Amino acid sequence: MKKRYRIVSRKKFISSTALLLFISFCLLSIPFKLIQADGLQEKQYIEVVVKPGDTLWEIAKSQNSNRDLRKAIFEIKESNCLTGNTIQPGQTILLPVEVTN
Repeated sequence: MKKRYRIVSRKKFISSTALLLFISFCLLSIPFKLIQADGLQEKQYIEVVVKPGDTLWEIAKSQNSNRDLRKAIFEIKESNCLTGNTIQPGQTILLPVEVTN
């Protein structure tokens, strides 16, 4: 036989349910706020023409002095649809610029 639960105080039940729903909503909305905050910025780029002897590493190093160069190279390759590390002299590539507020 199932045990039946009885609500003793309707006011306490409604207020505790509302509080539980509010806390759940706040906890579940935190990841969405983090994702949306990053997505609001439009990426900006600098066009660079590759010179003879240039490498992705040197280009990333000259433009990103305060960042991890591996991440900068990954972003350069991603924004230019490069699959390898080879770039040709005369090729124009886009370098993502970090926007600081």
